[in-house]
Amino acid sequence: MPVDGPQFAVCQAFPPPFISAVRPREEKPKEDQGARPLFFLTGYVDGLVDVQRDSPAPGAAATPLSTSHADETLVVEVKHRMGRIKDPPNIYDVVQLCSYCRALGCLRGDLVQCLRGKRDGEQLHVTRIDFSEGSPDRVGFDRHVLPNLYATCHAVYAAREDTAWRVKLLQAPPEERRQIVGQLCPHLDN
Repeated sequence: MPVDGPQFAVCQAFPPPFISAVRPREEKPKEDQGARPLFFLTGYVDGLVDVQRDSPAPGAAATPLSTSHADETLVVEVKHRMGRIKDPPNIYDVVQLCSYCRALGCLRGDLVQCLRGKRDGEQLHVTRIDFSEGSPDRVGFDRHVLPNLYATCHAVYAAREDTAWRVKLLQAPPEERRQIVGQLCPHLDN
């Protein structure tokens, strides 16, 4: 992510949304601007699927299509659950899927939760995430998640530069450590 901040990242670093076509499979990487990034968003998307626009989430008769019949690419993130399906899904799973949508320029994604049980067999639950302009997930990512990633990164860099602060943090008992982190990152203190 560029050092210029979250607003710059939203406007300049992320690809524009692929509104009228499926996401191109052969895409040239962006030119290196020479500036050293502040931090990296890393991860691997579980899948990209081409579908007809406004198709329902899987389980409601939606099926992947060949690229010639598809007009939208969705990001797919799969979570294998041990105990139960989370409905609504965990916020960190939604944030992960939104990060992939933002980074890839996709307007929607499917969060797939799989549960394999001996008694009930397999369960599959799909939550469709809308990441279109103005949607709650996109607004939340752009206005809250991304700025707080930047704030956390700046706090980590500040802590690296202050040896006394690091020693204080390492020696503090858990509750005091939580308060110290809350002072440096107020958005984490709740």
